[in-house]
Amino acid sequence: MGLLPAVRGGMNALRFDVTAPYLAQPANVLVVPVELRTLFDESPKMKASFYRLSDRDRRGFLRYIEEPKSVLTRERRAAMVALSLMGLARDLRDDGSPNAR
Repeated sequence: MGLLPAVRGGMNALRFDVTAPYLAQPANVLVVPVELRTLFDESPKMKASFYRLSDRDRRGFLRYIEEPKSVLTRERRAAMVALSLMGLARDLRDDGSPNAR
């Protein structure tokens, strides 16, 4: 057959390359694109609003920004996400800390 000798020898003989680049980072680490990081530097309120979101929502925003190849489109999408985050941050102070209730 066309199976490798290691596979024919049994499942215990299989070897995996654990140095693959996609395994270099833990799955729960989010890499914020430069376009959004630049906007976070301008507004701590926006950054705090982003990190208050669930992991699923943060990943969705980041995927939305990172998807296009065009830098212009990525910047435009980052600006749209920033506007959404500012809308979510109405209950935060300008430094990103929660308002006292």
